[in-house]
Amino acid sequence: MENQKIKPGYTLLLWGVCLIALMVWLAGSWLAADSLQTSRANALISEQTGTISQQAENIKVNISHNLETLHGIPSVVARDGDVLRALSHFSANTYPATLAPAERKSLWSKNVQLKTVSSYLNLVSQSLGSDVIYVMNAAGDCIASSNADKSDSFVGANYATREYFKTAIKGNNGNQYAVGKTSNISGLYFSAPVSSEGRIIGVVSVKINMSALAHWVNQTDAFISDQYGVIILSSDARLDMRALPDAAISALSTEARMARYRRDNFPPLTVSVWPGSASLQRFDQENQPVLLTDRTLAKDNINIYVFKRLPEIVEFTQDRLRLFLLLSISGALAILFIGARINYNRTRKQTERALRDSEASLREAQMIGGLGSYVVDLRTGRWGGSDMLFRLFGIGEVYERTQAGWDALIHPVDRAMLDEYFKNDVLAQGKVFDKEYRIIRHDDQSERWIHQLGKLSFDAQGHPLKMHGTLEDTTRQIQIQDELRSARDAAEAANRTKSVFLANMSHELRTPLNAIIGYSEMLEEDAESEGRMDFVQDLQKIKSAGRNLLELINDVLDLSKIEAGKIELYAENIDLTAMTQQLASTIQPLVTRNGNTLQMHLPDDLGCAFTDQTKLRQVLLNLLSNACKFTERGVVTMTAARETVTGVDWLIFAVTDSGIGMTTEQMGRLFQAFSQADTSTTRKYGGTGLGLMISRHFCQMLGGDITVTSLPGQGSAFTVRLPATLQQDASVETIHRATAQHETTIVARATVLVIDDDPNARDLLRRLLGKEGFRVECAAGGNEGLKMAQTLLPDIITLDAMMPDKDGWTVLSELKANPLTAQIPVIMLTMMDNQNLGFSLGAADYLNKPVSRERLLETVGKHLSNRDGTILIVEDDIASRQMLRRALEQERWPVIEAENGRVALERIAEHIPALILLDLMMPEMDGFQVIEQLHQHDAWRTIPVVIITAKDLTRQDMERLNGSVLQIVQKGTYSQSDLLAQVRRLVNVKKS
Repeated sequence: MENQKIKPGYTLLLWGVCLIALMVWLAGSWLAADSLQTSRANALISEQTGTISQQAENIKVNISHNLETLHGIPSVVARDGDVLRALSHFSANTYPATLAPAERKSLWSKNVQLKTVSSYLNLVSQSLGSDVIYVMNAAGDCIASSNADKSDSFVGANYATREYFKTAIKGNNGNQYAVGKTSNISGLYFSAPVSSEGRIIGVVSVKINMSALAHWVNQTDAFISDQYGVIILSSDARLDMRALPDAAISALSTEARMARYRRDNFPPLTVSVWPGSASLQRFDQENQPVLLTDRTLAKDNINIYVFKRLPEIVEFTQDRLRLFLLLSISGALAILFIGARINYNRTRKQTERALRDSEASLREAQMIGGLGSYVVDLRTGRWGGSDMLFRLFGIGEVYERTQAGWDALIHPVDRAMLDEYFKNDVLAQGKVFDKEYRIIRHDDQSERWIHQLGKLSFDAQGHPLKMHGTLEDTTRQIQIQDELRSARDAAEAANRTKSVFLANMSHELRTPLNAIIGYSEMLEEDAESEGRMDFVQDLQKIKSAGRNLLELINDVLDLSKIEAGKIELYAENIDLTAMTQQLASTIQPLVTRNGNTLQMHLPDDLGCAFTDQTKLRQVLLNLLSNACKFTERGVVTMTAARETVTGVDWLIFAVTDSGIGMTTEQMGRLFQAFSQADTSTTRKYGGTGLGLMISRHFCQMLGGDITVTSLPGQGSAFTVRLPATLQQDASVETIHRATAQHETTIVARATVLVIDDDPNARDLLRRLLGKEGFRVECAAGGNEGLKMAQTLLPDIITLDAMMPDKDGWTVLSELKANPLTAQIPVIMLTMMDNQNLGFSLGAADYLNKPVSRERLLETVGKHLSNRDGTILIVEDDIASRQMLRRALEQERWPVIEAENGRVALERIAEHIPALILLDLMMPEMDGFQVIEQLHQHDAWRTIPVVIITAKDLTRQDMERLNGSVLQIVQKGTYSQSDLLAQVRRLVNVKKS
C-alpha cells in the first residue's frame, strides 16, 4: 500500500523547476520588452533633438538679424545736428525742464524745434522698422519721440530709472527688456549717449515691441527669457511671465521689479528630469516628457528656448508593459502546460492505484460505520451487496438473493407499508427511497431497526432498471430517541409543577399584600379626614413598602413567564401624545424626589399606534424611573419621534439623564436578570435588576429593541425602537374593533356638559367627544356651567377644578346640593392631587390632565345610569374580605359575604345579588366551580362577576371562565377608586 501512494517529493521538485523556468522567462520577457521600447524611445529622441536644435538656430539667426539693425540706430541719431541743438536748448537744467511731466508734454509737443526732431525720428523709425525712437536729456526727460503726435507719446515722461538710460548716460551703449511706462507694452530697448564738446548731454533710445518677435517664436514651441530668467515671450501663453529655475529675478527688489515688469509676482516654472531618461524634461507636473534646447543672444541679454512635447514616450512605456504581459503570459502558459503534462503522465497510474486503495478503504469504513451498500435488479428481483450488508441481515454467501429472500428479512408488520411506499412514492413518482423500518436478522432472529436510502436508474425509454443505495442499523438511535422522549415528558411535568407552584406562590403573597395596601389606603384616608397628619406619613410608608414588594413579586412572576414563554400581547389603538403626557404626570413624584427636572420633547404629529399599551407603558415607566433614581439634581429628558423605513412606520422613544452613567463593562451586564451595574450600585440605589431585562424582552415581543449609550459621570441614554403597528392575529384586532364599536353605540345617546375656562381645553374635548357620537355642550366658567346644568340636565359633566369666577370644587358642591343635578355623574379634570376631596364631594371618577382619549371615553362610559343592588363578596381570606366590605360600605353599597364557594351559593339562593366579587382560589369550592354552578341556573347566569384573584390566569383558566366574567381585577394592583369605579360600571350595565 505504501509503495502505491503518490510521492509528493517528485511533484514538488517538478513544480519547483517550473517555477524557476517561469521566473527566468519573466525576467527575459521584461528585458526584451524594455530593450525594444528603449530603442524606439532613443530613436525618437535623437530625431527630435536634431529637429528642435535646427529650429532654435533658425530663431536665433532671424532674431539676431532683426535686432542688429536696431543696435546702430541710437548711435546714428545721436550725431544728428537737430538732436544736438535740441538737447542743448532743453537740457536737464534749463526751462521748461523743471515743469511737471504733463506740462512738459504739452509745451514740448507744440515746440517747433522739437516737432522737427520728432518728425525726423518718425521718419527713421518707419524706414528701419523700429517701434519707437526717442531722445532724452541728461535728466532722463523725453523731449522728442517718433510717436510725439500719438496719445501714448513718450514726450514729457522720465526714464532716468531705466537700466538702458543709466548705461548710456555713463557713456556706453545699453539694452534692456521692460514694460513701457506710457504704452504698457513690453519690448526690447537699445540706447546710445549723445555727446557735445566732450560732455554727455542726453541719450537716444530705440524700442522694438515683443510682438515684433512673436512671428519667429510662434513658428514652433519656443519661448524667450531675459537676463533675470523671466519668460518675456512664448508660443504658449501659460508660460508668460513665469520664472525659470534659479532665476535671478528673486534678487531684484520689489521696486526694481515693478519698474521693469510692472508686476511683482512671477510663478516659478518647474523643470525636472523625466523619470527614466536624463535627456528629457518635465514642465511642472505634466504627464508628458519634453525635449528642450536653448540658444543665447548675449549681446541682447536674452535666451531662446525651443521645446518639443513627446507623448509617444508615454505610449512606449505602456507598450512595454503590454508586450511584457503578452510574453510572460504566453511563456507561463507554455511552461505550466509542459509541467502539467509531465505530472499527469507520472501520476495517472499512481491515481489509478490510489483509487483501488480508496475502494478498499470505503469497504473498511462501511464495516466500521455499520453502513452497507446494495444494488437491486428490478427486472429480475436479484440483489447483491457489500460485506456489511450481509452482517446487518445476518446472512451468508449462500443466502437466496431473490425478492422472496429479501421479503423474508423484513419484519412482517412493516412489509405491507414498504410495498405501498415503494409502489406509490418511489416507482410512481421517482422519489428517493428514504425509509426506516424493522428487520428480523436471519441468524439470531433478533429485531433491528434499519434506515434504507436508495435511488433508481432508468433505461433510454425511462423504465426503471436498478435501485442502488445504503442501509444503516439505527437501532441505537431509536433507543436514544425513546430516552429523550421520556426525559422531555419528565421536564414538561416538572415545568407544570413549577407553574402550579408559581400560581400558588402568587396567591399566597398577593393575598396579604392586598390587605396591607387596602387597609393602608383606608387608614390614610381616615387619618386625613380626622386631621391626624402624624399618622399619614407612616401609613404612606406602609402603602409604599407594600407596593414595592408587590412590584418585586410581579417582576419575578414576569421573569418566570418569560422563561416559560407564556407572555401574551393585547394590541389596541393608543393616542401616543396622551400616553406620554400621562407618563410625565405619573413619574413626576419620582422626578422631584431627587431634585431633578423632567423635560418632554414631543412632536405635534406623534399620532397613534396599534400595540400593547400596557407593556409599552411598563417599558417607558421603567426607563424613566431608573433615570430619576440614578440622577440627583439633574435633568431627565424624554423624546419621541416617528420615522418610516422601507415602508414600515417606526416609533422612537429616548430617555436620557445626566446621572452617574456607566462603563462599557457595566453596560455589558445591564440586560441580565438580577444584575445591576455593580454591587455598589445595588447597595446604594436598591432594586432587583429585573426591570431592564423584562423591558428588553417586552420590546422584542413588540417587534423592536432597546439600546443604550453611556459615559461614567455624564449620564445614560436609552433608546426604544418599535414598529407603530404590531403584527398581531386578525382575531385580536377584530375583538378590539368590535368592542370599540359597541362602546360607541352605548355613548352615542349621551349628552356631556364641559365646564372649563380654557378655550383650548373646551375645543379639544368638544372635538374628541363629538367624534365618538356624544352631544357636547360647553360652559366657559362655573356660574355659566351651573345654569346650563339645571337647563340641560346632561348625562355627564366634566368639570375643571381651577377657574377664575368660581372654582370646580365649589361648583361640584352646588351641583350635589341641587336635587335636579345631584345625581349627574361629574368627572373632575384637574392638575392638582385632590382625589380624596373630589370623592368626598361626590365626584364619580377622577382623572389628571392631560387626559388621553381612551381613558376619557372609558370613564364617561362608566356612569350613564344610576347604581342599585347588593354586592356579594366571596373571599376566603378574612382580612381581604373585611377590607373590601369596608371600602364598599363607605360608598353605601349593600354588601353580603361568603367565606368560600359553597357558602356563596347558599347566599345566592337566599338573595340574588347585583354583582359578585369572586376569589378564584378557595377551599371546599374554588371560584371556577362557582362559575360552573352559576351557569347551571337560568336566574343566576346573568349576574355580573368580577374576579379578584392573586392567581396569574393562564389561557386555560380564561377558557374555563368561558366568558362569564365581565372584568378581572388583580389583587394588590388596584386602588380604592379603581375598585369602586369598576363596581359602579358593572352594576349600571346590569341595570341597563
